[in-house]
Amino acid sequence: MPRVSEEHRVARRQQIIDAAHRCIVENGFHQTSMQDVINESGLSAGAVYRYFTGKEELIRAVAEKASVHFAEAMAKVVSEHPSLSWDQALARLLSGLMSDLDESRAGTARLAVQIWGEAQRDPVVAEAALGALVAAQRRMHSLVVQLQDTGRIPKSGDAGQISQALLSFLLGCIVQSMLMEDVDLEGLAHGLAALPSPVELERAGG
Repeated sequence: MPRVSEEHRVARRQQIIDAAHRCIVENGFHQTSMQDVINESGLSAGAVYRYFTGKEELIRAVAEKASVHFAEAMAKVVSEHPSLSWDQALARLLSGLMSDLDESRAGTARLAVQIWGEAQRDPVVAEAALGALVAAQRRMHSLVVQLQDTGRIPKSGDAGQISQALLSFLLGCIVQSMLMEDVDLEGLAHGLAALPSPVELERAGG
């Protein structure tokens, strides 16, 4: 019997995770059964259970994969817009991140909200979610430092605190987009652009 290659095993495992991803986005963590995943994957029950012993293990794998994708989406947007003003950078970051999460892998933003809820119950899911947020904050910190180095954000502000605040804003936007239909991302971007820049606030206060 031919030996299964590592590439084949990785591809099969990812096929199952992707099927579970779609099921969970559609039905939620706890309404998704292993049979749902088996049906969605197009594989046999034996093939699925060869890679995952049960639903809990599969949920954790989905959470870890989605969390990594969130951090990667953040990195992509930050790297593509290194020379914009602070308000333009934030607007692009908001619209770009939401677009990437929604379009490149359908439903990842919706799944992220479910992961944050599941993280309150499952410490392994919580660890995966925390890892993604830490990675995202590092990316945001890099953007803030770039803006400070070019004089677009005052260096008097702590880059770590600023990046944490901005990440919290972005996460709030993700939650809002899941709770409200037709969130006007362009309008949010215009709202950000209408705010006075930190440089202007510092000058006004000085």
